[in-house]
Amino acid sequence: MRNARLAVLILMLAVTAASCSRGRKSESAPVPSGPVSLRVENHNWANVTVYVLHDGQRTRLGLAAGSKTTDLTIPYWIVRQVSTIQLYGDPVGSNESVASQAVTVRPWMKLAWTLETDLSRSALAIQ
Repeated sequence: MRNARLAVLILMLAVTAASCSRGRKSESAPVPSGPVSLRVENHNWANVTVYVLHDGQRTRLGLAAGSKTTDLTIPYWIVRQVSTIQLYGDPVGSNESVASQAVTVRPWMKLAWTLETDLSRSALAIQ
Protein backbone atom coordinates (compact mmCIF):
# COMPACT_ATOMS: atom_id res chain seq x y z
CA MET A 1 0.00 0.00 0.00
CA ARG A 2 2.80 2.34 0.91
CA ASN A 3 4.61 1.60 -2.37
CA ALA A 4 1.43 2.40 -4.34
CA ARG A 5 1.11 5.81 -2.64
CA LEU A 6 4.78 6.54 -3.30
CA ALA A 7 4.35 5.59 -6.98
CA VAL A 8 1.29 7.88 -7.31
CA LEU A 9 3.17 10.73 -5.62
CA ILE A 10 6.15 10.33 -7.97
CA LEU A 11 3.81 10.19 -10.97
CA MET A 12 2.03 13.38 -9.85
CA LEU A 13 5.36 15.18 -9.39
CA ALA A 14 6.50 14.09 -12.85
CA VAL A 15 3.26 15.33 -14.48
CA THR A 16 3.49 18.65 -12.61
CA ALA A 17 7.11 19.15 -13.63
CA ALA A 18 6.31 18.36 -17.27
CA SER A 19 3.41 20.82 -17.35
CA CYS A 20 5.52 23.59 -15.82
CA SER A 21 8.37 23.28 -18.28
CA ARG A 22 9.32 26.43 -20.14
CA GLY A 23 10.07 24.79 -23.44
CA ARG A 24 9.22 26.35 -26.78
CA LYS A 25 5.85 25.79 -28.31
CA SER A 26 6.10 23.47 -31.26
CA GLU A 27 3.53 25.40 -33.31
CA SER A 28 2.60 29.04 -33.59
CA ALA A 29 -0.91 30.12 -32.75
CA PRO A 30 -3.38 29.23 -35.48
CA VAL A 31 -4.29 32.01 -37.89
CA PRO A 32 -8.01 32.74 -37.71
CA SER A 33 -9.94 31.98 -40.85
CA GLY A 34 -13.33 33.22 -41.89
CA PRO A 35 -15.08 35.99 -43.74
CA VAL A 36 -14.93 39.71 -43.03
CA SER A 37 -18.28 41.22 -42.12
CA LEU A 38 -19.27 44.52 -43.71
CA ARG A 39 -22.10 46.74 -42.50
CA VAL A 40 -23.12 49.36 -45.07
CA GLU A 41 -25.15 52.24 -43.68
CA ASN A 42 -26.56 53.94 -46.76
CA HIS A 43 -27.78 57.51 -46.15
CA ASN A 44 -28.03 58.04 -49.90
CA TRP A 45 -31.41 57.90 -51.66
CA ALA A 46 -30.15 55.43 -54.30
CA ASN A 47 -29.52 51.72 -54.00
CA VAL A 48 -25.76 51.12 -54.24
CA THR A 49 -24.14 48.01 -55.69
CA VAL A 50 -21.15 47.23 -53.45
CA TYR A 51 -17.96 45.66 -54.79
CA VAL A 52 -14.64 44.75 -53.20
CA LEU A 53 -11.48 45.56 -55.15
CA HIS A 54 -8.72 43.02 -54.45
CA ASP A 55 -5.72 41.64 -56.29
CA GLY A 56 -6.55 43.68 -59.40
CA GLN A 57 -10.10 42.29 -59.51
CA ARG A 58 -13.58 43.57 -58.69
CA THR A 59 -15.98 41.19 -56.93
CA ARG A 60 -19.65 42.04 -56.34
CA LEU A 61 -20.74 41.71 -52.70
CA GLY A 62 -24.36 42.79 -52.93
CA LEU A 63 -26.80 45.68 -52.99
CA ALA A 64 -27.09 48.27 -50.21
CA ALA A 65 -30.64 49.60 -50.29
CA GLY A 66 -31.16 53.35 -50.18
CA SER A 67 -31.66 54.86 -46.71
CA LYS A 68 -31.12 51.49 -45.02
CA THR A 69 -28.40 49.47 -43.30
CA THR A 70 -27.27 46.29 -45.06
CA ASP A 71 -25.01 43.53 -43.74
CA LEU A 72 -22.70 41.96 -46.32
CA THR A 73 -19.84 39.48 -46.15
CA ILE A 74 -16.43 39.60 -47.79
CA PRO A 75 -15.68 35.91 -48.43
CA TYR A 76 -12.67 34.25 -46.84
CA TRP A 77 -11.15 33.35 -50.21
CA ILE A 78 -10.70 37.08 -50.89
CA VAL A 79 -9.00 38.03 -47.62
CA ARG A 80 -7.34 34.70 -46.69
CA GLN A 81 -4.73 35.70 -44.06
CA VAL A 82 -3.98 39.38 -44.59
CA SER A 83 -5.15 41.32 -47.59
CA THR A 84 -5.40 44.92 -48.76
CA ILE A 85 -8.81 45.70 -50.18
CA GLN A 86 -10.83 48.69 -51.28
CA LEU A 87 -14.61 49.01 -51.36
CA TYR A 88 -16.34 50.41 -54.41
CA GLY A 89 -19.94 51.59 -54.61
CA ASP A 90 -21.92 52.06 -57.82
CA PRO A 91 -25.30 53.79 -57.25
CA VAL A 92 -28.08 52.37 -59.40
CA GLY A 93 -29.28 54.92 -62.00
CA SER A 94 -26.44 57.37 -61.37
CA ASN A 95 -23.17 58.29 -63.06
CA GLU A 96 -21.52 58.78 -59.66
CA SER A 97 -19.46 56.19 -57.85
CA VAL A 98 -17.58 56.02 -54.57
CA ALA A 99 -14.45 54.19 -53.47
CA SER A 100 -13.12 53.78 -49.95
CA GLN A 101 -9.52 54.14 -48.95
CA ALA A 102 -7.45 50.97 -49.21
CA VAL A 103 -7.36 49.03 -45.94
CA THR A 104 -5.56 45.93 -44.76
CA VAL A 105 -7.96 43.37 -43.36
CA ARG A 106 -7.69 39.99 -41.70
CA PRO A 107 -10.24 37.21 -41.44
CA TRP A 108 -13.04 37.80 -38.91
CA MET A 109 -12.62 41.60 -38.91
CA LYS A 110 -15.66 43.87 -38.99
CA LEU A 111 -15.93 46.87 -41.28
CA ALA A 112 -18.53 49.64 -41.31
CA TRP A 113 -18.97 51.74 -44.44
CA THR A 114 -21.18 54.80 -44.18
CA LEU A 115 -22.41 56.10 -47.53
CA GLU A 116 -23.50 59.72 -47.20
CA THR A 117 -26.00 61.64 -49.33
CA ASP A 118 -22.96 63.30 -50.91
CA LEU A 119 -21.01 60.14 -51.72
CA SER A 120 -17.66 61.97 -51.61
CA ARG A 121 -18.15 62.33 -47.82
CA SER A 122 -18.51 58.58 -47.25
CA ALA A 123 -16.26 56.90 -44.66
CA LEU A 124 -14.98 53.41 -43.88
CA ALA A 125 -14.28 52.31 -40.30
CA ILE A 126 -12.65 49.18 -38.91
CA GLN A 127 -14.42 47.93 -35.79
